[in-house]
Amino acid sequence: MLCLGDGSKTVGAVKLGSVNPKILRYFVWGLRHLYHIDENRLALSLRLIPAARFIESHLMSWWASELDVSLNSFRKTTYDKRSKAWHVDSDYHGACRVSYADTYLQLRILAIAKTCIKQVTGSQG
Repeated sequence: MLCLGDGSKTVGAVKLGSVNPKILRYFVWGLRHLYHIDENRLALSLRLIPAARFIESHLMSWWASELDVSLNSFRKTTYDKRSKAWHVDSDYHGACRVSYADTYLQLRILAIAKTCIKQVTGSQG
């Protein structure tokens, strides 16, 4: 249901981004324990404000620890150029996106979500 609501609908991958580590920890737990994923195909990326550029590696380490993933799982960080912030608060961790490229898994998860919605609402939606 997380994927259906807040996940990316890019074809061929299951993706979820959040600033909340608890949500992403649950998502990664589900991928590992319900679908037994290949850890080497798990990819993470950060979206940060430009003022956080100097602590990028610290933030990667923080997210890796929070989600129990390898630092090798991280891909290129993107920076939100719209931000006008000049400093970073101590509780800032940016947003993290977890991605797992697998078309079959994406279709399975979306089918389960559609079935759940159909059962609850009685619609075909």
